[in-house]
Amino acid sequence: MVGILLEDLDLAVSDGHIALGDNRMDVIENIIDSNEGEWKANKFLGVGIKKMIAQSGGGSEIRQKVVENLNRENIKVENIQVDNENIDIEI
Repeated sequence: MVGILLEDLDLAVSDGHIALGDNRMDVIENIIDSNEGEWKANKFLGVGIKKMIAQSGGGSEIRQKVVENLNRENIKVENIQVDNENIDIEI
C-alpha cells in the first residue's frame, strides 16, 4: 500500500518533499497504538495495546485482536509473535 510515510509519528521528508512509499508498517503501528473509537472512518478499528497489556492475561488475545484489526484494513498477516516486550509481525 503506497501512502505518506511517517517518521516518529511525523511526516517523513525526502529531498524537501513529503515522502511516499510502502506505509503498511506505519499503518500497523497506528492501529496497534490506537483504541477502538478513535478512528472517525471506522469506529471499530484500534487494538488499544496499552489497555490490553494492562488487562490481558496472554499473548493469544493480543494476537487475535491485532490480526482482526489488520484484516479490516486489508493487511494480510503472514506471521505474528507476541511476547512480554514485543509484537513481531510479518506481512
